[in-house]
Parts: sequence; C-alpha cells; structure tokens
Amino acid sequence: MKLVNLSIIALLFFVTPLFGQESDNLGEDFDLEALPGVLEKVSDFEELEKAINEEGNDVNNLDLDGDEEVDYVLIQMENEGDTYIAYLRVAMSETEYQDVATIEMEKQSSTAATFQIVGDEALYGKDYILEPEGGVVDISESSSGGSGGKGGPSPYFTVPPPPAVRVTVCVGVFRPGFVLFVSPYGFHVRPVWFRPWRPLGRSTFRARSSKMHRKSFRRTSSRRSSKAHSMQKNGRKTSKKTTSKKSTTKKSTTKKSSTTKKNTSSSAAKKNNKTTAQPNKSTQPRSNTQSKSGAKKGGKR
Repeated sequence: MKLVNLSIIALLFFVTPLFGQESDNLGEDFDLEALPGVLEKVSDFEELEKAINEEGNDVNNLDLDGDEEVDYVLIQMENEGDTYIAYLRVAMSETEYQDVATIEMEKQSSTAATFQIVGDEALYGKDYILEPEGGVVDISESSSGGSGGKGGPSPYFTVPPPPAVRVTVCVGVFRPGFVLFVSPYGFHVRPVWFRPWRPLGRSTFRARSSKMHRKSFRRTSSRRSSKAHSMQKNGRKTSKKTTSKKSTTKKSTTKKSSTTKKNTSSSAAKKNNKTTAQPNKSTQPRSNTQSKSGAKKGGKR
C-alpha cells in the first residue's frame, strides 16, 4: 500500500511542473486579450506602439532575447488595396525579427471592416485569434451610426442591431491620404522615453493585464480575410533565438521533472529496502540460537 501511495506522489511531482507556471508558451508574456483595452486609448498606430511599450498598460512582458529587460515591440504596416496588416514584432538583431502578432483589417463597406488580432504561431500556437463580435468594426466617420444601413428601423417589427465595436486606429486606416506607419526604431534603437523594466513573474503579470480584457472581443479559430492571411504568411518574420529560448525552457522543465521523479523513486527504493531488511535483522539471532543448540546436542553425542 505504501508503495502505491509513493507511486502516486511521484506521478504528481512529474506532471505538476509541465502544467504549472513553468510553461514554455512565450505568448503568456504578451497578453493579446489585453490589447483591445489598449486600443481604446489611442487614435493611430504610432500611439499604439507607444502604449504597448509603456509599463503601466500591462500588455507587454516579453523578454525574448533573455537580457532580463522587457523587449520593445515595433509596429510595421503594409497593405494590398483595402487589406491592411500591422505587424507587432521584436528586433532580435540588426537583421532578425520575431513576430508577436498581427492586426488584420479589410474594408467591407464605407461603414464596416473586418478586424482580427492574430497571435504568431511561434508564441501562441495555431489559430490564436481575437475579434469583436461578428469580426467587424465600425469605420464610419461618426460613431453614432452603428453598423446598420441607411434609414432607421421600423419601431414596430424590427429591433436595431447593436452598433459594431469602434476601433479608432482602424477608422484612420481607411480615410483618404492614410500613410502606412513603419516604426523608425529597431535593434538597440529606442525612443528616448522608453524605459525598459525587469519582466514580472507570469502569474503577477497576468493578474495585472486581465484588467485590460474586454468582453466585446472573443476568441475564434477562423480567419476573416483570406487575403490578409496570405499577406501574413508571406511577410511573417521569425527568429531562431526565439525557438532556442522556447526549447531551453521546455528542456529545463523536463529536466526538473525528471530529477524530481528520480529523487522520489530513490526515496521510495530506500524505504522499501529498509522495510525488507528489518525481517532479516530479527531472524538472525534465531538462526544463531538454533546453530548453538545444534552444536550443543552434537557435543553430547
């Protein structure tokens, strides 16, 4: 029974690190679900880049290069017609970048556009996508119009649909004369206002970033724009340094689990040996007594 209990304890020690805070999911250090809360504060992508990299907004906790300082996240945009992508990425060297996520937008009409935040597969795994209800945002010049068509609804037979979520940075994208924003910063080139800070523990960071989550955004696994998806695949940038860090984290976690299992198994073996040795100790004097008795009888003969 004791051996069964020890086996269960060993199994628990082995499994817990794999599903606890020692996760190798680097996306946990940039909270995409907090990004909608940051978007509410800004009017263009230059302001968004600044807001992402301000400590008080609690969205960025990335340290992909392992220098014990939070990385600066750049925004670089591109477009094909009415389809726009804003890449959020970290400069790992002068020529190497790691994408964190993309903001993908495609105009549907004069008042609506699709809008999705897509986490990069290297950090979040496949199909980590956030979008507002219906995947559409309001891009009308006035936010009072909502997402409905022209004219008011009948007060007797229909109920007006709720207005689409309004994301100001997206409104500006589809205005005449819009200029793509491409961050002027890069590897070791930072704005004068940026003050990197030491990364927080993940549990502390997630507790803080959760205040920026918005119920108006939800998870989905479907891409709204096939064109944006194609652009993202062609323009995606990844770094071997990120893959290396992820593998090192996973290796460290596995090593810790194996060591724990080995130590636990060793303790169980020692206890088992001790238990087995005890009967031998108790039977030894009896065997000696019997030998002496046999010798005495032999002497009488």
